[in-house]
Amino acid sequence: EIIEFEGHFVARHLEGRPAAQPRKRNADGNAQAPACQPVSAIASRAGAAGRRVIGLIAILLIAGCAVTTRPEGKNDTEKASYFSGRIVVRIDADPPQQFAAEFELRGASNAGELALSTPFGNTLARLAWDASGARLQRGDAIQQFASIDDLTQAAVGAPVPLPALFDWLAGRATQVSGWKADLGAISSGRLVVSRVSPSPTVLLQVQLSP
Repeated sequence: EIIEFEGHFVARHLEGRPAAQPRKRNADGNAQAPACQPVSAIASRAGAAGRRVIGLIAILLIAGCAVTTRPEGKNDTEKASYFSGRIVVRIDADPPQQFAAEFELRGASNAGELALSTPFGNTLARLAWDASGARLQRGDAIQQFASIDDLTQAAVGAPVPLPALFDWLAGRATQVSGWKADLGAISSGRLVVSRVSPSPTVLLQVQLSP
């Protein structure tokens, strides 16, 4: 506070307040900012309202120092899935044909594997596909195919859209030309899919393991 004393203006400190300390200067002669005091030390000298303000400032400072992460995007490769149970394929041909087996389906639509076995666990066939092509293994014999349709035709007697089968089993009504999926009982692990065109009609039934 500036007051006049005998014709001169002098500075007088307010009662109860310590005199301001001159700032230290660094090697370049620039004034340094006063050292920060811990929030707890400031809060001890503040009233209830002051402590609330200080608490809010501390929260804002913590939030400002938090590391911001980029939201995770969709991976380039599809998430792998796994399903198991029993599969039945009926072909309305002359004569009618039927194929039934226990199955394990793993992977994704772009790369996966379908293992077919008997109820006793004996492997009947193993179908695999990826960017390099499709393969059918029976015992030690391995056959190469240009497409998944050709692969499933050789394995079960009818082309089965294996990429869409992942979606159907997950409850997603993916559309495939010529095929109709009934997902009404998928919550109970039951899937019924039929091929209505071209002929012959194909009925695919799946019962998932509990």
